[in-house]
Amino acid sequence: RNFYGQWQFVYYFFYAILFGLASYLVFIRLKYRYVVILSCMVILYLVVSSWQFINGQLVNQFNDQSPTKVGIMMDPRFERVLAYIRALPSDGKVLVLPSTDFGYQVVHGTNNGAYIGRSMIGQLTGKKDFAGYQDMAPFSESFWRLSKEKDYDAVKRLLSLLNIQYIFYNSDPLVFDTTFPDRPYSPDYVRKFLPKNQREYREYVNEITTRNVFTEGPYEVYKLEADDLLPHVYIAKNLLLYDDAPVTDAYAKSRVFFDDRVKKEQRAVYIERNVCKRIFPDASCQENAIPQNVDDMKIQFQQMSPIKYKVNVFNARKPYTLVFADVYHRNWKIFISPKNVDAIPVREVYFSGEIVEGKPQHVFFDRKSLETLRMNSIPAQKHFVVNGYANAWYVDPGDIGVMTNYEFIIELTSQRYFYIGILISLMTGVYVLLVAGFGIIMRMSAPRKA
Repeated sequence: RNFYGQWQFVYYFFYAILFGLASYLVFIRLKYRYVVILSCMVILYLVVSSWQFINGQLVNQFNDQSPTKVGIMMDPRFERVLAYIRALPSDGKVLVLPSTDFGYQVVHGTNNGAYIGRSMIGQLTGKKDFAGYQDMAPFSESFWRLSKEKDYDAVKRLLSLLNIQYIFYNSDPLVFDTTFPDRPYSPDYVRKFLPKNQREYREYVNEITTRNVFTEGPYEVYKLEADDLLPHVYIAKNLLLYDDAPVTDAYAKSRVFFDDRVKKEQRAVYIERNVCKRIFPDASCQENAIPQNVDDMKIQFQQMSPIKYKVNVFNARKPYTLVFADVYHRNWKIFISPKNVDAIPVREVYFSGEIVEGKPQHVFFDRKSLETLRMNSIPAQKHFVVNGYANAWYVDPGDIGVMTNYEFIIELTSQRYFYIGILISLMTGVYVLLVAGFGIIMRMSAPRKA
């Protein structure tokens, strides 16, 4: 869709190498005075062509249909909010308000500049966030419709299914009201469904939750009430079946399954009927719901890195469905750890202690990063989609053995290629340095000609 935009910097890199080598081959064949003249011409061309960048004109332009400048000087208060969100004690996702047509966020700076682009919450804090229509898939249309109808109970259930535990609300009128009459808040799009001004947004947020946990100027962070929270990892208590509609748009897919059946049971998940027939006995998939007998089970989980989670399971004597509220990908896998179950320090408690979450970690690479290479995994055919987007595994005691208490590792296995690539790059770099160093030493130790 945007091939040039994705690869332009790679192109610049190799083009710069090509330009440098070509210039070198030309210069070594010219006399000195021609080298000086040609070099001055190239430097003059670079200066003239980049003059708008040098004199600051590029960042002194104004955003489309807005009195704000393109360049932004970050508000220190917003930086403190980013630091707070990064240190949140749970791995829950964040809803960014005001919501936009796309996945954009608007942040006003101290210099009358405004940033309009991908949400800084997701880019700078390590948290997953929802900032616009596309981000809410497959609940995009349901979210807008329910918001317009002011069905706040349904909105809270929807946010729970997406594992949204926090709301970041920017009440600054300079990022919404009259400053941005159109993009990225189109009057024919997002403003038709969600609040039309900051006053209405204040009422909207307070209808969802009044639990303010942090405020810094116009930047506010709210947490959903305990009854409305659904953790990142949990065991389903009820499977609700639905028949898929293949022609339904990806952003409206929840229309075929999201209904009033989850008002009383928070840990109910939606599963498509054909998927159910592949995973569970056919007879049970003719019903509208499959209850799960998991009342005695408890789990603990902790984020070890953005692509790795540790899960402790207790009293697992019957089959169950483990839900991981992240976008489905076939490379998310569950590995059975041979280690004894180690207690996870408690940071968040859900459902009267049935689910415990430890403090999220952000480990880039350590000695345990490749520990799952020798572990057995739950069969891939037992990995399926629930809630229209999330990962789920059907875990049978036969997959585990005689254990009732054990540890799982949930990992995105495609990350291994990145680690292997780093190791290859490091070895290649060391090899090049050794060869270059050896060549320099040999040249320096060679006898000089008289």
